[in-house]
Parts: sequence; structure tokens; C-alpha cells
Amino acid sequence: MGRCDLTTVMTSAETPDSAPADAELLQWSVSRTGEEAVVLLAGEVDLSTAEGLSELLEGLVDANAGRIVVDLGRVSFLDSSGIACLIKATLNASAAGSKLIVQHPGEFVHRTMELLGVADVLLDGSAKPDARAG
Repeated sequence: MGRCDLTTVMTSAETPDSAPADAELLQWSVSRTGEEAVVLLAGEVDLSTAEGLSELLEGLVDANAGRIVVDLGRVSFLDSSGIACLIKATLNASAAGSKLIVQHPGEFVHRTMELLGVADVLLDGSAKPDARAG
């Protein structure tokens, strides 16, 4: 099958006028080949960006992607709303007969997942902290 790529940039604030000067962007790109979709994330996944990410992941589940890989290698911050987004997407994918896998968390993100007790649920077992990421 062919390959489909999509890149989106979303600010961590609702509108550009209200974005603080130090607000980091959440960027994502989606590559889809056959039954697999790979979502590469960069930036911060927080209360103001988790909803957009949730909608993206929900759309991939609805599009019957057999396997969805979420690469966190360039995510510098992940808060509880981001964790909730990933857990919800994992559960929705499972219910739809798909599989969502989170890979390449940076040390900070991996530590956050461990502290919240969700590392074993979200990570595919082979995922180890990526020293290149925050």
C-alpha cells in the first residue's frame, strides 16, 4: 500500500494571540503505511495540547489503523492530561481491535510514567528512556 504523511503544528495555547512568549509548540507528523500509523510528537503534551492529540489518535483508531505507534522521542514534557490522553487512546484502540504502542520516551517522560504507575500499560516493553529527549 502507499504511504500517507501528514504534519500538524499546534500551539500549546488556544489562540496565537494568547500564547505566552515561552509556550512550546506541540508538533506531530503522521506516517501511514498499510495497517500501521506512526505518530511522531515533538514539544509539550499538556492540558492545552492533549485534547488535540486525543482527537488525532481517535481519528486514527476510527480509520481502522491496525497498529498505532506514538513516538515520544522529542517530547520534552508530559503531564497527567497527556498521560490520560494516551491511556484513553490505548483503551479505545484495544476496544476497536487495534493496538496503540508508545515508544522512545525521554528520561523525564519515562520517569513521569513510572511515578504515575502507567509505564507498563503504555510502553511496549522494549521502550527504554531515550537519553536524547528531555
